Amino acid sequence: MSRTDYFMQMIDVKRLGAMLPENPQRIRKLISRGQPITFFNWICPPRTSIWIPDLTEPLAACRFLRPGDGGFLESEPCRRLVDTEDETKTFLKMARECGISFRYLKILADDNPHRLYPRTLEIQGEKRIEEIFLEFFIWYQDKLDSLFGKGIEVVSWRELSAPYRELYEGIFNRPFDDISSMLPKDIVEEEQRILAEHCGFQKDWQLQIKDFTERVIRSYAAEGVVFDALERDWVIPNQILLCDESTRVFPAQIEAGRRLKGLDRLPKIFVLYPRR
Repeated sequence: MSRTDYFMQMIDVKRLGAMLPENPQRIRKLISRGQPITFFNWICPPRTSIWIPDLTEPLAACRFLRPGDGGFLESEPCRRLVDTEDETKTFLKMARECGISFRYLKILADDNPHRLYPRTLEIQGEKRIEEIFLEFFIWYQDKLDSLFGKGIEVVSWRELSAPYRELYEGIFNRPFDDISSMLPKDIVEEEQRILAEHCGFQKDWQLQIKDFTERVIRSYAAEGVVFDALERDWVIPNQILLCDESTRVFPAQIEAGRRLKGLDRLPKIFVLYPRR
């Protein structure tokens, strides 16, 4: 069996995949060419639950957590790292057995304060938030190294995306109806339900959860387009997204901006979902 056939077999739902890969033709082509692959996904900075500084305004806020703060180890990114440890080790072992040359990037979503929580910038302070993110960056990289050896690299989304700010803004600031029209009809409602539960929104915060949901969807749509530019400019070449969030809602959102631009689907595999 060829390296490519073995890899495609292993990422299928009959083996490691929680669902079928997206754009499998592109994945097969990337593996068969023998060039280095870039696997990647995101880490959101640890934070508290949401609160609303002013119920008459749409903006939500949170407080970002540094290592050692109460609730830090229980935060979603820290829990996901532990919950997917076995699956990550299995995937890395499989990729190496295939003889694939690859990078695995964990992209820190350090643009979240500006895109999702602008009130938090005012409350907690941009400089303090940058310090907290740097502490988390170092802590998370050390944790990755201790669990998996030298094989996964944390990188900053703000740094990666900085040269493409105009491209990002062009999608993020589009009328929301333009973006939502690129999504299956129930995705916005489902994302709002997930975020309300995930972030701690109360039922009477309807103004705020609507604004927050739109911000999240806008950001994912814009990121999907920027990743096309990162691919074309060989900043992050030969991309395969290692999904570890929702298997349907998140992948649909990152494709919305790409669909607006007429771009091919980002290749995605779904092998990091706990089976316990």
